Amino acid sequence: MISGFYMSMVLQSKYELSIKGYKLFITNRLLRLYPVYWIVLVLTLVGFLLYKSYFFAEFSNLSFLTSLFMIFTNLFLFFQDIVLFLGVTSDNGNLYFTTNFQLSSPPLFHFLLVPQGWSLGIELLFYVTVPFIVKLKSNRILALITFSLLLRLVLYSVFNLNVDPWTYRFFPNEIIFFLLGIMSQRNSNRIISVFKPNPIYLQSLLLAYVFFYFRLPEFKMSFSPFSFNSTLLFFMVYFSIPILFNFYKNIKWDRYIGELSFPIYISHMLILYIVKAIGNESFESEIVIVGTIIFSIFLVHFISNPVERFRQNRIQQKSN
Repeated sequence: MISGFYMSMVLQSKYELSIKGYKLFITNRLLRLYPVYWIVLVLTLVGFLLYKSYFFAEFSNLSFLTSLFMIFTNLFLFFQDIVLFLGVTSDNGNLYFTTNFQLSSPPLFHFLLVPQGWSLGIELLFYVTVPFIVKLKSNRILALITFSLLLRLVLYSVFNLNVDPWTYRFFPNEIIFFLLGIMSQRNSNRIISVFKPNPIYLQSLLLAYVFFYFRLPEFKMSFSPFSFNSTLLFFMVYFSIPILFNFYKNIKWDRYIGELSFPIYISHMLILYIVKAIGNESFESEIVIVGTIIFSIFLVHFISNPVERFRQNRIQQKSN
């Protein structure tokens, strides 16, 4: 939802809705992701060479086409979400479609060097489509939201596809949240003017609800993929994003924390691998948290910031 909100705002304010604007938007989004991701990928690869040589022995058991697919998706992130819908046969290393990726032996996702990158595969699919979506009128976006919700309901209740990855990683199901973010951005002024809450109180309420979320009794109908608790959370986020963004958008320290979010997300598994390789189990979680934050600060200052200046210069040159 946050991504949908932000991409809708960025496309309207910084990019032309044209072929040139589309190319600039896509390449700038890739520049936002790839430099940091590739550094983490290379460091992870080096770590696997040193401490997990069996990984490459298992990789050699994959067929040529499977190996090519895994190399491509590890390098460029596209289709990493699709990995969770595929298995690999133990006899010839070929891919096959499966409704439960855990049943494959070995699971194909074991060949993802940065396994949390699967969510970026979904994000990239959204980037490819969002320049076309933001051109649509609101009633058509609402129709897409309805379709996505109905598809999820049918897969969940009729076809019994009620397990991961269908409930979590299937893009036609997940696009509903991106679309809700776009609608939240379109209705920003109305939401702010109607509700007029104190942003600090609103943020405190949202954080408290998230903190106690798994401690609350869950109410859920058998045919519904969403519980009452999760549905309430979706509505809270939908109405909170415009208010909190409007409040925090000019606060530098908040922006800096936001800049750290992607490096933290994409590097925390690497730091965990390093800590486990060292073998120090004392304060393991604390070391991983502190190490991830320090490494992320390094990535922001020496990688993200220079790339960001280049990205913004590209936008300025196009506008001039």
